[in-house]
Amino acid sequence: MRRIVVLVNMHLVISVFILVFTSVSFAQAPGGDGEQCNQDFSRLLATQLVDDSRGLTDTGKRIKVLIRSADFLWEIDTPISRRYFEEAFKIALDHFHERGFERNETKSGPFTMIRELPDHRFDVVAAIAKRDGVWARKLSDQLLAEFEKDIKNRKDD
Repeated sequence: MRRIVVLVNMHLVISVFILVFTSVSFAQAPGGDGEQCNQDFSRLLATQLVDDSRGLTDTGKRIKVLIRSADFLWEIDTPISRRYFEEAFKIALDHFHERGFERNETKSGPFTMIRELPDHRFDVVAAIAKRDGVWARKLSDQLLAEFEKDIKNRKDD
């Protein structure tokens, strides 16, 4: 008698497992728009991230968000990616014109540690160079012309 109860219980457990796993596999049947839906959702998330980054006060962090979003979206939506790269370069350029080369000085007793902060313009150009070498070359030539102009103005003073 006890053996019959165990066999019935085992058949019941096996039936429940079969029912659960078959219903789960039918619920996960692949759809035709799965890849497109993921690309649209990825584009939406990256766009929201960039929109939220407009509230950041730290320019370096905002530029990093724009660079990473543009790099991520390059294969999915190149025009939006280019727009984000352009925005990052403009912000970096404006930041440099406003503050120039930045330093961080830390004093510890009689010693002073001076650290040069990164120039975000070159971070943006390096990120663009991974995707579009011609455009990166054009931007680096623009930066070089600006450096030469500044050097010429300093010699005249």
